[in-house]
Amino acid sequence: MSIEITVAICTYNRADLLSGALESVCQQTLSPDRYEIIVVDNASTDNTPGVVRAFQEKYTGHHLHRVYEAKQGTGYARNAALNEAKGGYIAYLDDDGKAKSDWLESSITHIGGPNYPQCLGGPIKPYFTNVKLAWFKDQYESRSWGEKERHLEYGESFSGSNMIWRKEVLLLIGGFNETMGPKGETFSIGEDTMAFRCLWRLVKDPVVIYDPAIIVFHWVPPFKMKASYYLKRAFLTGQAGVQLDKRPGLHWRVRTGFRSGGAIGLRMVQAVIRLPRYRRWQNWIVEECAPIASKLGTCFAACGIILTMKRK
Repeated sequence: MSIEITVAICTYNRADLLSGALESVCQQTLSPDRYEIIVVDNASTDNTPGVVRAFQEKYTGHHLHRVYEAKQGTGYARNAALNEAKGGYIAYLDDDGKAKSDWLESSITHIGGPNYPQCLGGPIKPYFTNVKLAWFKDQYESRSWGEKERHLEYGESFSGSNMIWRKEVLLLIGGFNETMGPKGETFSIGEDTMAFRCLWRLVKDPVVIYDPAIIVFHWVPPFKMKASYYLKRAFLTGQAGVQLDKRPGLHWRVRTGFRSGGAIGLRMVQAVIRLPRYRRWQNWIVEECAPIASKLGTCFAACGIILTMKRK
């Protein structure tokens, strides 16, 4: 039987977490002769090769192999998987993710149907290995388009840890932007959103299916349970938005900067007014101040200032 889906796990120095991701993929209800697993080692210096070898020895009936990508960055790693994939579809899973046991089986029901989706995906739910802090809400690390199956509309997209692309379409749009997204320990975002922007622009009426049964669980480390992390991520989101929407000319930059600056003032007033609603200051920071940080990131980027930050 030919390989129908390639599972791509891109990793950098997370051998301990990689084991959990691989175990979840090797334990899928879908027959292992219908899918392959590619681990893209993005210049790791830990025991990533050893972890892959151990799983190759444990699961001899699976098509599992490691690809080394020396250029650091999620975009480079995801494109390396794209170039190596034998399946007609590529399912991307982060190295700190765990796929539900029927993840692939739920996905494959949409493949080969009358519409042949360009992309499909489902919700991302958090999982914890440390005590969840009292103020932290699961919704901060959840991604969902609802409880019912539907087609995504223009401008909507999936997050990188649970998106399944038709290979020929991903090649058509040029794969992933290699200048955006995390690079080693550098925190950056936007490469997956950019891919969807290209899809909506280059493919007429693409079929993008959201199925709530296609579930991935994503690790929430201690540093993501800090309010400062959400300020940082919001700022980078604002910067990425300018890069995604970038248009030529000084006029566009000036207009974008002024609009964002005005929005900052309004949001600051709103945040102060809403402060009494919150029992814990961390929730106020995440829900009221993070949108201000996003607008600030937009202002910086509109002025040509792109800041880099560390993940932790």
